[in-house]
Amino acid sequence: MLRFIHTLTGLQELTISDKGRILLYFVAFVPMIYKLISPFFILAGLANFTVIIIPTMAIVGIVMCRRDLRKAIRGEHIFLYFLIAILLALSPIIHSETQLLFEENYGPFVTTVLPFFFVGLLLDYGRDRYILRFVARIGIFVQMFWQACLLAGLVQTELGSTDSLGEQMEVAYQLLFPILILYISLSKERNIIDIILAIIGTILLFMMGTRGPIVVYGVFVVGYLVFFRDYKKYAFLKRSFVIFLFGLFYSYLEILILAILPIASTLGFSTRVFDSILDNRMVNLSESSSRDDFYGNVISVIKDDNGLGQGWLSDRLYTPDGMYVHNLELEILCQFGCIVGGGLLLYLFFLIYRSFRYNKKERMVSFWYVMLCSGFFALQFSYTYVKYPLFAVFIGFLFSCGHKTMQKAY
Repeated sequence: MLRFIHTLTGLQELTISDKGRILLYFVAFVPMIYKLISPFFILAGLANFTVIIIPTMAIVGIVMCRRDLRKAIRGEHIFLYFLIAILLALSPIIHSETQLLFEENYGPFVTTVLPFFFVGLLLDYGRDRYILRFVARIGIFVQMFWQACLLAGLVQTELGSTDSLGEQMEVAYQLLFPILILYISLSKERNIIDIILAIIGTILLFMMGTRGPIVVYGVFVVGYLVFFRDYKKYAFLKRSFVIFLFGLFYSYLEILILAILPIASTLGFSTRVFDSILDNRMVNLSESSSRDDFYGNVISVIKDDNGLGQGWLSDRLYTPDGMYVHNLELEILCQFGCIVGGGLLLYLFFLIYRSFRYNKKERMVSFWYVMLCSGFFALQFSYTYVKYPLFAVFIGFLFSCGHKTMQKAY
């Protein structure tokens, strides 16, 4: 029995700190895990207390791995957190037109998004490789459970135009990280459990009706196999073969989609992604949910700006329906201007480059690429950093790599 559990989880002996990091990684990378726990609360008549599940997991995790956190978090990191919180609090005083947006977003951002910066500081793939794989496995199981509940009508959700499940963008982005982790794990160990879960996760991702995560997934797979996969022999030939297979797959993509489309429709999943590919709208900007309108208005504001920006969240003032601009760089430049915002972006690109050099030297570049795709690329097509904890995790990860680089230098 123990051997079966070890095989299923991929874990052996765990310390208290290991268990604490697992809890924190669940909160960061698999926040929907509360969906597995909440039914027990409901059956016990404690439905109103399900909101404490995630905070409780975070607090218990912090207590259990406090020694690791003390090593990872330095005084300047805490200072940076409070500095950001204070500076953002001053924004509506200078830009009063953003007051309502500020009141709606400031509290959730500084309490449920920005703190994940500290989880990023804790990340160490060399130490936590198997823990992260276990978290990824549970992440796929949680998604399978949730989609089964949706299809069975056990929970209410917004339906699409044909009574299929509607677009699930937030859920799809949460699924992205577990799939990518299993993908790089399979390059080291071809475990049948991970193969099955990775396939199921990929199928679910395509059936969630949202295009951004699909684009990120495609960028990751091609980029990983061509540039980051460590081939021991015949690397050039294998990379060339990957490019050939991708071209072949793309050529017959329409046939494959036409074969899958009836299955997805029958099961009740959204077919929006498949329809987009068949209609040549997948990467067509003018057909991509009016993103050209979003970008054009905000770019005009940036060009006419004094260089200091329009204030935090100001991009929402210049987009249709008050939505975020769906692009990290435009969001930052609009909010903080070409001078401050441009400096922030340049510093971000420097941190990304420095972390790449460190992880390449430590032979952990595959995990760096997972973090880049799930934490950064996701904000190029959709979503906003204000509501995306994985971006805060990514920033913490970059700072952690920088600190380790300096430690090795001295």
